[in-house]
Amino acid sequence: MTGPPILLVESSPSSSPASGERIGSVTVTRAETGAAPTLLVTAPAGSYPRLAAAADGRGVWVSEYRSRSRCALREVDLDGRVRRPAREVPCGVEPLLETPHGLWVKRWVNQYSLAGRAVDFHEPGYALLDPATLRAKASYQEAIVLGAHHVLTMNDQEGDLALRDLRTGSATRLENPSGLLFAVFNSESPLGRVSPDARYALVRLGNHSVSPQVIDLWLLDLTTGAWQQVPGMPVTGGLKSASETWAPDGRVVMLGEYGLTGPVLATWRPGDREVTRRPDPLPRRIYEQGLGPLLVTATS
Repeated sequence: MTGPPILLVESSPSSSPASGERIGSVTVTRAETGAAPTLLVTAPAGSYPRLAAAADGRGVWVSEYRSRSRCALREVDLDGRVRRPAREVPCGVEPLLETPHGLWVKRWVNQYSLAGRAVDFHEPGYALLDPATLRAKASYQEAIVLGAHHVLTMNDQEGDLALRDLRTGSATRLENPSGLLFAVFNSESPLGRVSPDARYALVRLGNHSVSPQVIDLWLLDLTTGAWQQVPGMPVTGGLKSASETWAPDGRVVMLGEYGLTGPVLATWRPGDREVTRRPDPLPRRIYEQGLGPLLVTATS
């Protein structure tokens, strides 16, 4: 996959729609030009649009509620022009990321998509769709998409954890390295963060049911399936007040509440014995903003 990050600016709707009013009509326009395209997303209240990067980095997939019970997916370019026309999908389907293997989506079950049927709480929650037809090629109860070619899947009932290579169809069975929950309070979830060389995925685990909370960071080797823990982990901290990403030079960057002595900015290069922490604090607003402004990313 190619293409720069895509930044989104969401407009604030001024009012709620009346009952029965068409609540779709999501508009995507280019707000700025440059290395990182910036898109302005305008939508009426109640439409809840979701966007995901196209595989080539030149467009985005958009979901929208066209009425209280009718929803659709379409693809537009970075100027808002149609690349793939809208197709109806069950309400609750949200695009996550398009890869060379298809379009990953999250499938929520909500009050409008039930249509009187009994709910199976173990039904698949994530699916890989054919972009041309939006038919499901694969589905999983839980999944973390790891870049262009891999996905980490889990099964609620059996506890199975597998690293799947979509190029070969292979599935490597894994153990949970720490016994904690995956992707706890990660704003990018269920999209994993893959290193610039596409070798490692950074995986967050944690426990939000204790006080103070627990953060545990691991690297998953996408070739061998081996786990490597970030030095010093796990730590107590604030799961919602900490965020991680990759720097272009291959270092892991951590910003926020790791530990109980105040916010930190730290980096770590895979293979190093210790994490490097910045000695002097940054302005508080930087810690509060975190590393989450990249809402839609064309991931390598």
